[in-house]
Amino acid sequence: MTKQEHAPFRSSQLFETTSGTCAQKVIKRYLKPSNPQGTLDYLEKFQVRSFRQKVRTFGDIVSGRYKKTSRLTNETNYNLGRLDLDGLLNHISYAIFFNEVVHWGVAILSVPGAYIALLKEPTWAYQQPGSSLLFFSVMFLNTHILMTQRYNRAEIVLLIDRLRARFPNSPRLKIKRYKNRFALEIPDDWYAENHPNVKA
Repeated sequence: MTKQEHAPFRSSQLFETTSGTCAQKVIKRYLKPSNPQGTLDYLEKFQVRSFRQKVRTFGDIVSGRYKKTSRLTNETNYNLGRLDLDGLLNHISYAIFFNEVVHWGVAILSVPGAYIALLKEPTWAYQQPGSSLLFFSVMFLNTHILMTQRYNRAEIVLLIDRLRARFPNSPRLKIKRYKNRFALEIPDDWYAENHPNVKA
């Protein structure tokens, strides 16, 4: 056997584009953190981790869920929930991708207003300071939220590798209900034996 065959499978390889439809390959190319640790190190320069913590705390206060246990049990698009392989895969693909689509849309919609305020009609920015501030705040917040989604995906990819290395035989690290709609390159041994039809 070659050295490559002995190399451990890395979670970043889930996003290889050797299988799937054209649309699935494009999505996987976008989702893939080719260098997860490098992604984390780079985004740390923009204080993404600190920003993420502040946004989560604010969201918990607004929703009345400011409890330590809430972040461990309530699975949402912005909250991981339980640490099982189904939840981790769902989060790095569907949940985070949905967040990115929404915030890309909001960021793009805010561009015309920011363009008008900054270049086209600079006097309007002085006459309507509240509106100008709103446009730029939306752009800034959405840019950081998008970077946070990239950060989260890279962090979870590394977490999957650590968990599988530490608990290789754990039933919680076997796929039982994850629907692989993006055609991720999931190894056969990641699936639970009593759920043979989960790939369908």
